[in-house]
Amino acid sequence: MDIPADASRTPPHSILRCFLKFFFHHFYHGFAWTYDIVATTVSIGRWNHWVASALPYVRGKRILEIGQGPGHLQLLLRQRMSGLVVGL
Repeated sequence: MDIPADASRTPPHSILRCFLKFFFHHFYHGFAWTYDIVATTVSIGRWNHWVASALPYVRGKRILEIGQGPGHLQLLLRQRMSGLVVGL
């Protein structure tokens, strides 16, 4: 049985998966300092407004924020609420 010459090539979805894994690893580690720049750019300058828009919906004295990024919402919560505010 003959195997086509291009059968040993890496499928495009595998290349994309490797690239995304590489990109996000470096974005959230070595290039974490760019987080605010990227967020502001992709939101066309509305990032802080979007973060603050969650405030009216947060209730309680103990708040757990999951996936808090650089912690901008956490800071706003600590400034405006009494109680425990934790990010994970």
